[in-house]
Amino acid sequence: MDVYRIMYTEHARERMGKRKISRKEISHAIAFGTPIEKDENATPYPCEVIFCQVGSRSLYVVVGTNHADRIKIVVTAYESGRRRKERKL
Repeated sequence: MDVYRIMYTEHARERMGKRKISRKEISHAIAFGTPIEKDENATPYPCEVIFCQVGSRSLYVVVGTNHADRIKIVVTAYESGRRRKERKL
């Protein structure tokens, strides 16, 4: 398995705090989750949405990947159904 450092955008840190999603849960999702969407043409880096069941939580993590520097950049993270609920607010 390739080893990448994980970095977090300010938006990701804010949302993780609000949603009580830990860095440990994010690391687990990146390492063991299933990519369900990919955009290789996204800029500045290709990105993907990763789904992972972490304990009792169904998590989605949006990650950009800087392959040259071996960095995964977490853009945001949310639980199943969270995105739909937030849009209604």
